[in-house]
Amino acid sequence: MDVSVEIRGLKDSDKAGIYALAASVYDSDPESIWFKSRPTEEDFGRVFEYKLSGMLGDFVIDTVACEGGKIVGECEIVKTGADTAVLGIIVDRKHRNKGVGKALLEDSFNKAREKGIGSVLVDIAEKNKNAEGFFGHAGFGALDPKHNAQKNEGMTAMQKKL
Repeated sequence: MDVSVEIRGLKDSDKAGIYALAASVYDSDPESIWFKSRPTEEDFGRVFEYKLSGMLGDFVIDTVACEGGKIVGECEIVKTGADTAVLGIIVDRKHRNKGVGKALLEDSFNKAREKGIGSVLVDIAEKNKNAEGFFGHAGFGALDPKHNAQKNEGMTAMQKKL
């Protein structure tokens, strides 16, 4: 990895940092994030609180990358079936192509395997060729469009067997 980051699980105190990361990535690269429009802090806060509430139990794996106390990446895996899950990942633009995304994936995949997850799906905007390349390099393969988890046109579904 080209930078020194700490990879760890999500904490209650990460709310502001995660929101800042999501808003920053959306502002600089809107096609790379799953929000339909720029997220509001209030809407994001509700999602964050729900994830940390424990109501989702073992269904969510949420990992963050921190550098100097600042969150520079997040990876979320949500279990959707007996052994399948969907994935979302965001990395600060300045920290891309430096191994942060790869480190987040590796840590998250190890935790997913421990929970019995054998397959992870990700939906990518077709115009986001950088993400398609990133996931392809990480071992994901393109799926038939009918497997698109969000059922949105303009999205490419990819899968990785763990």
